[in-house]
Amino acid sequence: MATDQLNHVVESAMLLSPEELEIASQHILDMLDKKKWDALFKDPRSPKLAFEQSIQQLKTQYTFIQADELVTFLRRYPFLIVDLHRIYEIKSKHFDKSPMDLYYISETGSLESATLAAYIKINIPRERAKDILSYFDEEWWNNISEEAKTVLVVDMVSNV
Repeated sequence: MATDQLNHVVESAMLLSPEELEIASQHILDMLDKKKWDALFKDPRSPKLAFEQSIQQLKTQYTFIQADELVTFLRRYPFLIVDLHRIYEIKSKHFDKSPMDLYYISETGSLESATLAAYIKINIPRERAKDILSYFDEEWWNNISEEAKTVLVVDMVSNV
């Protein structure tokens, strides 16, 4: 039932190729339980609205640098939305309310060569932050999709 609903949402929006649709569908279904699914995609007749709501929620968690490029990238790889939410939740456990910036990085300018980089802005001594970062790194890495591991990096920067 949820697979049909997701397929309807994404196909209606015409955001993905058939291959990308299959990958995104499976990842989202694997990672979200029914309750989270209903919260993320409230109205299956409004796929564009659901995507925009997801982006708006991400913007409350991350400062989007190169916003247009980030949205285009996330439209191409929508399974990353779930991974980015998960990373933020894990960051909040380890670094509390430290803000995060999200960057789109592409050496060639193409989506295929692009990477997303999330930076945690820290206000604690760097040595203490490095200790915390090792726990954080292990947790976020073990809790995101395999595909996300190929296009996402997370690090910290001093917030001075």
